[in-house]
This record gives sequence, structure tokens and C-alpha cells, in this order.
Amino acid sequence: MTIGLGDRRQVLLANVGPGHTGHDLTVLVPGRPEVVFCGDLVEESGEPQAGPDAVPARWPTALDRLLALGGEDAVYVPGHGAVVDAAYVRAQRAQLARRFARAA
Repeated sequence: MTIGLGDRRQVLLANVGPGHTGHDLTVLVPGRPEVVFCGDLVEESGEPQAGPDAVPARWPTALDRLLALGGEDAVYVPGHGAVVDAAYVRAQRAQLARRFARAA
């Protein structure tokens, strides 16, 4: 869904989940670079937390969609911690895939 900000700028609201929750939404702010607000799909200040509403088996796929949305040069704003790049998101995706594979 595209949302106008009233001054010719628009942002894209995208559902890339489920993952951290059953209804993960992200916001893409077009520009150079593009900025992606990730919510708790990505966390920089510690290991991502998975509560009872998480969908662990699909979280890595949600991160794949997030990366496709923003691209390699985007700036990713995690739910917690400092801004990260695509390489960080890919590394966290791999870590989550290993973590939840062990749990299964």
C-alpha cells in the first residue's frame, strides 16, 4: 500500500511476514538510499526475540522479502539498535534459519 505524506512524498507500507509476528509490516521510504523500517524483524542491539506470536519457520523468508524490497544499497532501520545494511540483514537471516532449524 502506498501512503501519501501530503507533500508529494510517498512511502510504501508492505507486509513481508509472518516472522517476528503473524503480521509484520515494514515501511519503505524511497530515495537515495532507500530506507526500510524493519520493525522487530531485525534487531541490532541483541539477538532477535521470538514471542508466542512469532512464526519461526517463516521468519527467514520474511527477511528475504525485506531484502528484496529494499535492495542491496538500502539503509535498514531495525526495531532495536543502530541502523544496519543489507549484509547485516542477510547475516541475521542466516542466524535465525540456523536457530529455528535446531528448535524444530
